[in-house]
Amino acid sequence: MNKFESMRLEQMIDDGLREPYYAPLQSNERAIESLRNYVCHGKCPGGWLTALLQNNLLLGVTLADKENFKYLTHWVKFIHWHVPTECHGSPGKLNRWMEREWTS
Repeated sequence: MNKFESMRLEQMIDDGLREPYYAPLQSNERAIESLRNYVCHGKCPGGWLTALLQNNLLLGVTLADKENFKYLTHWVKFIHWHVPTECHGSPGKLNRWMEREWTS
């Protein structure tokens, strides 16, 4: 993936986070950065966020800490509406996304 494409994906995430519904997510900078690094650079976010990206809600609920659990519905909707469909929805999609050729 080229730098222009990475910038476009980052802008998609930032635009989504500006929507008032997703305001509670902005307090979790670590999760946002993990999601941004995954979508824009193919780096595995780990934990509950990986589970959500794989469409494994049960595992996501189990692994989420108190704060992320509180806003799990927001995270699920954000991923659905603001993360490219090519990189979420199943373990296979996650693996294919991370195996892409990435530029720094």
